[in-house]
Amino acid sequence: MDEVGFRKFMKKQRRSQGTMDSCVNFTQVFEEYLNAHFDQTDLNEAQPEQLDAFLAWGRGKFSSMNSHIWAISRYYEYTGNDIMRRYANQIRSQKIENRRSKRPSLLLKEIEGIKSEHIGALERIGISNITQLINAGKTHNSRLALSGETGIPFDVIEELVRLADLCRISDIKGMRVRLLFDTGFDTIEQIAAQDPIEMRAQIILINQREKIAARHPTLTETKFWVEQAKKLPKLVEY
Repeated sequence: MDEVGFRKFMKKQRRSQGTMDSCVNFTQVFEEYLNAHFDQTDLNEAQPEQLDAFLAWGRGKFSSMNSHIWAISRYYEYTGNDIMRRYANQIRSQKIENRRSKRPSLLLKEIEGIKSEHIGALERIGISNITQLINAGKTHNSRLALSGETGIPFDVIEELVRLADLCRISDIKGMRVRLLFDTGFDTIEQIAAQDPIEMRAQIILINQREKIAARHPTLTETKFWVEQAKKLPKLVEY
């Protein structure tokens, strides 16, 4: 493994020291597995079926392989091995979707920038998470009714529903959903129609000016968001 080059690559992405150390360590585990089980196969010679075998082997040794998959995909992004990068991301996406389907719906208080008084007003009528808010605000008329019932201005209800809808994309919550929204990507359909490269450039421009998130999204992340958005059904009418 080209550890020096890999670290420089991650540093340019503004990864923390801890993240860089973890990525190197997790990738080294895969490298050691290849050396031990596939006749000294190099990381850059690895094939998808060998990654499958590694994950099957690791399930009996580690509580989770998600961090290993993420680190390996970052390494192959660095080396330009698109086949292995895409395959690792595909596995990770499926695991995220499986986990997401089992976990509780994201709470509204976990979304950056929602005022506590608005959260309180919604909670008083039984709405505390994104699923409940989306169900209650699917149409223009239902959002008008929600505004009347809670006393929250209609434009604020509209914004909250859009934020909740965006949070259906895997990995989008907290600062990230606020960054997308403030950049102007405020619906699932709009994100699905984006070119990931141009989308990332626009997000970086806003984040440099507004300092919303600690780091800019990588191209891998914006590609992932667009891919996820394309798969999601339309739930909200605007």
